[in-house]
Amino acid sequence: MPRWQATGTITGEKLPTKRMDLGPLRITKVSATEIANFPLKRVHLATQVPDGQAGVALIPSRVDLRSTYRLDVFVNANDFDGAYEEIESRLLPRYLPVLHSIASTPYHVTIDYIELLEGRHPQQGWPSPIASGRIDTQSPFQKEDIDALTRRAHVADQDREAQRAARYLQSAIQLESEHDGLVPTVAPAIRAAALLNFLQVVESIARSVSSIDPPSGKEYDKERLRIIDHFRTAEAGLDDAALILLIRETDKELRRLNRSYTDLQIRHAAEVLDVPPAEKALASELHRFRNEHLGHPRTNPPPEKLTTYWLGENPRAYQTAKTFLTRFLDYKSARG
Repeated sequence: MPRWQATGTITGEKLPTKRMDLGPLRITKVSATEIANFPLKRVHLATQVPDGQAGVALIPSRVDLRSTYRLDVFVNANDFDGAYEEIESRLLPRYLPVLHSIASTPYHVTIDYIELLEGRHPQQGWPSPIASGRIDTQSPFQKEDIDALTRRAHVADQDREAQRAARYLQSAIQLESEHDGLVPTVAPAIRAAALLNFLQVVESIARSVSSIDPPSGKEYDKERLRIIDHFRTAEAGLDDAALILLIRETDKELRRLNRSYTDLQIRHAAEVLDVPPAEKALASELHRFRNEHLGHPRTNPPPEKLTTYWLGENPRAYQTAKTFLTRFLDYKSARG
């Protein structure tokens, strides 16, 4: 299978002083001369709509990223489309959150071109908006950073639950970057979608931890049996219409019980992973907010709450999700 190389730039709070490989990602410090001669090989994105015919083409915006660090991503794929899909949908969402784990804010990347290693003919470039903002300070990786990244990258490469949580985190960050500049009527929906992805990081990790180290579910089991016993007793002798109403009411009670059990899993996972009290409390708060406002067509999330949880000046939702993912990667690494 042909081997492809995607090349772009990366920046963030901490970066290596020499070349570093993180799974299929390679980060390299480049000189001012190399930056000046860096071959930005972006090609025109054709619309694929013949003249005189109706059609639409969605062309992503340009990401202007200035950095002294080069990012290369290596992948095996049959063609350009396969390489693009693997890098954009699997590799970047899997490994960028590992980098986020050692910094207070997300890393910024863009891919400028992709080419076959054998022929080295650029095929096409695309912008990858991962985050937006200014990097005020940068510092080199310390030994503990490199050790942590190596351990966490190994887990991210092997563990499906870690991969799923990492994708949720990266999706939330990308949604946040797309939020800037949107009209007010659209922006709340994007923020709500991002907030839901942040919470899904926490929920997926909570389910995984609970499957390994289950919480005490005696009260949950007792309440579930009560609901089932009530249904079995009440269904006797009911006509079809009454039975349908009983089924609906029983389903509603079981859904309510499952929501409360998810909160128990979140609090239990926070204890197992030694999540700080502030993030533990916010995770439960976000879960309640989700049950009340997110994913319900008749309920609009309060805009002031979305702002409270948002990245911005006080990135509470991001920090909470990142903390759960970081602690989970370390937890799975320690288990071997």
